[in-house]
Amino acid sequence: MKTLFLLLFSLHAASSLTWAGKIYFTDRGSGRVHRANLDGSDLETLSTLTGSNLRGITLNTEEGKMYFCDNGGNTIYCADLDGSNRSPIISTDLGFPADITFDSISQKLYWCDRDNDRIERANPDGSERETIIETDQPYFLDLDPAGGKIYWGHFSIGSIFRANLTDGTNVETIVSDLTTVRQVELDLSEGYIYWCDRNATPSRIQRRPIEGDQVETLYLGLDTPHGMSLDIPAGKIYWADTGTNNRPGSIGARSLCRGDMDGSGPLEILITLSQPWDVTLDSTITSYTDWRQRYLPANSELDGPGDDINGDGIQNGIAYALGERLPVLSLSPPALHYSLRRNVNDLDNLRVELSMDLKTWRHNDDGEGIVSMNFHAPGLPDDPFQLIRSEVVPPFDTAEQLYLRLVLP
Repeated sequence: MKTLFLLLFSLHAASSLTWAGKIYFTDRGSGRVHRANLDGSDLETLSTLTGSNLRGITLNTEEGKMYFCDNGGNTIYCADLDGSNRSPIISTDLGFPADITFDSISQKLYWCDRDNDRIERANPDGSERETIIETDQPYFLDLDPAGGKIYWGHFSIGSIFRANLTDGTNVETIVSDLTTVRQVELDLSEGYIYWCDRNATPSRIQRRPIEGDQVETLYLGLDTPHGMSLDIPAGKIYWADTGTNNRPGSIGARSLCRGDMDGSGPLEILITLSQPWDVTLDSTITSYTDWRQRYLPANSELDGPGDDINGDGIQNGIAYALGERLPVLSLSPPALHYSLRRNVNDLDNLRVELSMDLKTWRHNDDGEGIVSMNFHAPGLPDDPFQLIRSEVVPPFDTAEQLYLRLVLP
C-alpha cells in the first residue's frame, strides 16, 4: 500500500508581546547610554554622564550587566542592563579607553587603551587586570576564543592585526591599505572579518574573508561610521554613524543604522541622535514581536505572522517558529520531523494536523482522539531550537493518502 504525504504550512495568528531584544549604544554627543528595540522603536535613556566622552559598550546578558568606556574621565563603568547600579570598575592608569568586549567563555573583559598603547583584560569587577598586548594606538577589537586569537584595528594607519589571545604573541597584519579603521567584527561561522573605514572617500563598511581574498564594499556614502555589531543569525549589521565628518549628501549621519551582512538590502536609519559611537546587541527572542523587529525591515507592510515578506511561500509566523530548517517527511512510520523555536511564549499551541482528503483536518486537541505523538530529541543546550518528530498513530498511519501540515492557531 502506497502512502502519499503532502506538507502544507498554515498560519492563522500569533500572539504579540511588547518585550523584545534590545540594541544598546553610547552617544558621546549627549553623554548618554541608550537602548531600544532591534527595529529602533521604544528608545530609552539608561545612563547620563555629564562632561563624559562615551565610547565602547559591551554586555554580559547572563549576569544582566553592561560595561562602557568614558575617555573623558578615563574610566570603565559597569551597570545593570536598565542603567541602575552604575559604578566605576577601572579608573586608574587609563588613557583614552576605547572599544570594550566581554568574552563569555573566559569571563573576561578586553579593551583597547589608545594613548597607553596596549590592550588589557580583567575580570568583570575590574580585578586581575593585566596587559596582554603592547601595540601602537589600538582602537577597536574582537575575539575568536575558540581559535585563540584577538583582532584589533589601528587608530590612524588603516591596518587590522591579530595575535594569540592568551599572551599577545605572534602578531600578524591581516588587512592593510585602508584609510581609518573603525570597528573590527568577526563572523567566524562564515570566515569573514568586517570593518568600518570612516575617512575613506566615500566612507564605507566592508568585509573580507579572514584569511584573505577580495574586499567587498557593503555600504557606501556614509558620513562617519564607527561602532558596529553583527547579528549573524539574522544576517544584519548594526552601526553607529557619529556624523562628525559632515559630508554633504551622506547617508545615516548622526544615526544608528542597520543593513544586511552581504550588503544586499537597503540601509535602514533606525534612530537619529547626537553623536552615536558604539553599539552592541541583546538579540533575545521571546515572541513573534521580537523576531519581527530583529529579522524584518522596520515599518514593513508585510510584517504580520500571516504575511510572506519575501514571497518564498512560507509565512512569517512559520519562519519564526521553525527558523531556516525546513521540515522533513519520513515514510516508515509516517512522521514529520521539524525544529521548533524554544524559550519563547507564543508557540505552545503550534500543532501538527493531518487529513486524508484535504477537507477534514484532525489534530490531537480536536476532542476526537490522538492522531500523532511527539518525540523530542535531546539537542544541544545552547541550541535555540528543539528537534521534534511527530509520528502518525494508527489507524491513520496506514492511510493510502495522507496529508500533513503545521498550524499555528
